[in-house]
Amino acid sequence: MLPSVQVHRKHGPTSIGVVATTALLLATAACGAQGSSESSSPADSVASSVTAAPTTSTTASTTATTASSTTTSTTTLPAPTSTAPRPCTLTDVGVDQLLVFGNSTDFTFRPDDGIDLVAWPELLADRDRTDTTAGVSVVNEAQRGQTMGTWDAWGPDPRLRLNGYSVTVLDGIDPAVLDRTLVLLAPSFIDLQESDGDVARAIADLQSILDTIGSYGLDALVLPMNYVSTAIDDRLPELNPDIDAFNEELRAIGLMAVPLLDSPLRADDAVGGDPALYDEFPGRAEDGTFTGPDGFHPDQEGQRRKADAVLDVLASYVERTQPADGCAS
Repeated sequence: MLPSVQVHRKHGPTSIGVVATTALLLATAACGAQGSSESSSPADSVASSVTAAPTTSTTASTTATTASSTTTSTTTLPAPTSTAPRPCTLTDVGVDQLLVFGNSTDFTFRPDDGIDLVAWPELLADRDRTDTTAGVSVVNEAQRGQTMGTWDAWGPDPRLRLNGYSVTVLDGIDPAVLDRTLVLLAPSFIDLQESDGDVARAIADLQSILDTIGSYGLDALVLPMNYVSTAIDDRLPELNPDIDAFNEELRAIGLMAVPLLDSPLRADDAVGGDPALYDEFPGRAEDGTFTGPDGFHPDQEGQRRKADAVLDVLASYVERTQPADGCAS
């Protein structure tokens, strides 16, 4: 009797009925021998089958070797790749630099100024806040006392009028960098203070600045004018209503950056700035000593509130601008 052969496959051994096959061949050969002792074909067949039987063991050994190779080999499948596009950033829509124009309400004060406050433009540079500004530099050209077009009480310094200072700044930027620059423009309420609330003039000066920026082939996003705290309404009763009229005109002519509808500093129940966003910025007396809140400058929480609003503006800009391949806005 011949042994049964085990063939090792990937999913386990399988018995092949060689014994049954061999027995059938032997039975056939025996019948042929009884029918005619002179016939050689059946006997030769039997002899051939029996002679070939030992080779089955050799084949089994070879198969087993092959099977062993199969069981020890390892197939490394490629790691799955995500097909979901990454969120779009400013760099995907051609912006590597943000250039900010504004006044002291947009200015970062350092300890040597006697005040330690980080303004919203510098907060935009915090890469932990958002993916939108990742890889983008922020240049803050806000100046204390700066206006859009009027001379102010600080004196005839050319830096203090944005319609002239913006040209100086833009001319000083490398053309390759300028080509990938987006301007953020924060209108100054000093224009309204110095013009007795002339909203039409302030809008005209703003439009002139935008025309200048556009002549360099740049986009500019106009932010709402900052209110002053309602806590100083008794001293400047007309200023917040004038600021409100200016912002209303910005909305009416489609210049206010979307999705903003008003200043993020506005109080919920009044026309003017929420005192809670101003009350930790120290004012100065005429002799230079610090007093309580001056009511003009947002404190650190106010600056964070404005930074959050500007980030929404930038995200909207990315969404509305044709993104590069490989990202989704």
